[in-house]
Amino acid sequence: MHHKPLGAITYVNRAFEEMYGYTQQEALGKNPRILNPGLQVYLDHGISQEDYRRRFQGMWDMVLDPSVGRWEGEVINRRKDGSLVWVQLIVSAIRGRDGDLKAIMGIPVDLTAQRERAEQLLLEAYRAIVLIGEMRDEETGEHLIRIGSYCRILGEAMGLSDRVCRDLEIFSQFHDIGKVGIPDSILLAPRKLDPHEFELMKRHTIMGYQILKGKGSLAMGAEIALNHHERWDGSGYPQGLEGERIPLSARITAVADVYDALRSRRPYKEPIEHREVVDYILSGSGSQFDPRVVEAFNAVHLEMAEVFRLTQSIPVERG
Repeated sequence: MHHKPLGAITYVNRAFEEMYGYTQQEALGKNPRILNPGLQVYLDHGISQEDYRRRFQGMWDMVLDPSVGRWEGEVINRRKDGSLVWVQLIVSAIRGRDGDLKAIMGIPVDLTAQRERAEQLLLEAYRAIVLIGEMRDEETGEHLIRIGSYCRILGEAMGLSDRVCRDLEIFSQFHDIGKVGIPDSILLAPRKLDPHEFELMKRHTIMGYQILKGKGSLAMGAEIALNHHERWDGSGYPQGLEGERIPLSARITAVADVYDALRSRRPYKEPIEHREVVDYILSGSGSQFDPRVVEAFNAVHLEMAEVFRLTQSIPVERG
């Protein structure tokens, strides 16, 4: 793809047409920004506003610098049909003999399949860590399946985007990944923990965050692991965050986790019936839980009850 310094596309090849779905006639004269899906898409993929700004400012700084004239990096583009494509983009300045900038050439290489495969492998590796922790305390993969399903149901009821709901379903399952660092004497205790033991148990939030942090594609998992025991009124842990300072993903996971914990049998407690759990969560609106999430829960709790019922006998391989 070639475009003038001021931005109009002047040439695209057959590979561009096949990758993006625009014909040459449709692309010529357009600004290359037609391929940029915008800031929100980058935020949804775990890239901060500052990183977004720095990425594109850095690109133009390097391309327009006569001593450099080239930039290479990964970006997200949007095809004509609205679908997203990860590309390795090489942008080069074309200058005349007089040094004047004549055009800018962009060469995109589709990385979507490669990134999706790498992300899937990473997710599988971390899910294996979570399952190890689950199996230590006689839990099964059913708990993870339920938490993910509950969070997706709640996200959809709140009108969140398909992408966010998908990520909630995946990354909410990492909420207790930090329990791999909790001693068996505490994790498996068939009784209520004493104050010292409970303080040690609370550290699983920080441990989970440390496992997942700094990995762009796992950003939502990291924020859930750290914050799913925060409370709307600020009395939770580990940071005592209040209200909307708690990430929405963690506020949703908190409701899902409490619902499943109360419904499930544990060595130190009997399972609680659905209606009683519903009443408990509704009573916690504005104190323990985000009122918006509780409102969504009240609309879909029967769907969550059905998920619980259907996952009571899923076989799980243990070795």
